[in-house]
Amino acid sequence: MSDSTMIKRQVMSDEIEQTFAVALEMEQGGNFQQAADLYSAILAIDDRHVPAYQALSQLQIELEKPEAARQTALRGLDLAESDLRLTVLLAKAEIMMGHYTAGREYCRKVLKTSPTELTAQRLIINSYEHEQNWIEVNRVATDMHREHPNDRQFLSQLAFSGFRLLRDKHNFVPESIIRCQKLMAKAISKSETEQQKDKFLPCLAETFWYAGEPKKSLEILDDYLNRYPQDIEAQFNACFIHRTLYNWDAFYDAFEKGIESGARLSYRGDIARWDLSRPKSDIVLVVPEQGVGDEIEFFHNLAIVVENAAKVYVACEPRLVPVLNISHPEVIAVPVKRVDHESMAIPEEVKRDITSWIAGGSLAAIAYQSSGKHHYQASYFSPPNDQVEKWSSHFDELKKAHNKKHVIGLSWRSGLAGASRNIHFLSVDDVARLVEAFPEALFVNLQYDDCSKEIRKIKKLSGVDIIQLEDIDLRDDFVGTGALIEACDLVITAATAIFRLTNAIGKECHLFYGWDKDSDHNVPVKLEWETGFGYYYPPLIENKYPVVDSIVKHVTGRLSSQ
Repeated sequence: MSDSTMIKRQVMSDEIEQTFAVALEMEQGGNFQQAADLYSAILAIDDRHVPAYQALSQLQIELEKPEAARQTALRGLDLAESDLRLTVLLAKAEIMMGHYTAGREYCRKVLKTSPTELTAQRLIINSYEHEQNWIEVNRVATDMHREHPNDRQFLSQLAFSGFRLLRDKHNFVPESIIRCQKLMAKAISKSETEQQKDKFLPCLAETFWYAGEPKKSLEILDDYLNRYPQDIEAQFNACFIHRTLYNWDAFYDAFEKGIESGARLSYRGDIARWDLSRPKSDIVLVVPEQGVGDEIEFFHNLAIVVENAAKVYVACEPRLVPVLNISHPEVIAVPVKRVDHESMAIPEEVKRDITSWIAGGSLAAIAYQSSGKHHYQASYFSPPNDQVEKWSSHFDELKKAHNKKHVIGLSWRSGLAGASRNIHFLSVDDVARLVEAFPEALFVNLQYDDCSKEIRKIKKLSGVDIIQLEDIDLRDDFVGTGALIEACDLVITAATAIFRLTNAIGKECHLFYGWDKDSDHNVPVKLEWETGFGYYYPPLIENKYPVVDSIVKHVTGRLSSQ
């Protein structure tokens, strides 16, 4: 190679490095696009300049051009396949494009070579956050927080994912609530900015509500909403606190925010919302929300619409159509299956016919504002007499055979897996204590999932055989289950769909529920809008035997007076 050629190459190399330095200065000065143009110009001259690939890919990510960043990183890796920075940038670009699995694969490739590379660990957590896979976020963040206890970001991710698992998985056991609360408080104390702190305040408020401290919860949430009045989701979450505090006007105001936030239902009608000011010629669609139990409850208020509209469609869970046909034959049932994260599919012929719509849960506010009652009809469902008589006769035979006087329907938890230690439910030990205290009663299982193992354990602990009826589908046959409930003397239940169905029928119901820290389970409370009594207790109590004993004492008195 001649000296002149070498000199030319050196000059070109110097110019490239000078251009690279200028590009870096532009980038540091915030002139991102100009810097990107210079990096591209460098690569047009020297396509083997790895630092330019690194800088350009990083800048393209900053400019939110992940596809370009991905291509740049791949070109650079063709030259330097083991370059960690380019691999990290490629992972970040993949994650920004929604290719989460691919992004994690590149991160793991980095970690094989450099196990202490925190950026790759952060990207893995970030990818799971995008997927809302809180189990994996929590798993990785737990490991990272253990290794880096002073890292604020890992602590923040651990606290938030723990909260989401608590809420989304209904993991309402005392130690989980307390642990989540402590992590939230720690994350807030370690936050560098007010904005970082404020991110956790609605979550912290919610954990105080779970723990039975509604006043403290509302204090935190009100402070947050004073600074972020536009946060509709937080406004909606306040409704649960107001309900616990019996602040009914505030409850209904906040509850309506759930429609705007999308938390209550997946339907958005583009026509008028129905209320009592609408003309009686209206054709109304009543839209379901949340779970089956919620639908059963809002049926208490359907008569308000029926009495004030020309025609009423009621969209509902298909399993509830038979209940609706019996209880409200004047409405048109529209069975709809709801799919998470998808808009509710209302038939086109129904949408063409209606002139207004209302969310089913919103009917309670109208009932309360117009009559002072939360339920327009205290009860509304009368199961078929022949089915009721069938179970009554069967129970009479069982009582005679076993020398019993009473029949009690029993549901001690929801159908959630691992719900036995939930603050709102009874454990197997609790149930055993309950049933053995009623030697003159038959207990009928109303659980709508497979609980045969629990029933066997209850018998082993108490000697009491809870009756499981094989010729009824407790999960899907609500009419048949209603007839079974009607044939009982009373029902003892957790706050599940069984509770709602019992009240729809008007059967005496004894509800146990973790309310607030000042609740006294020794004093049964006449239920605010249902037929029966509530045994409220502090949510975080570990020993529910005193709650069970209170139920036994009160129910025994009720049965003796029948």
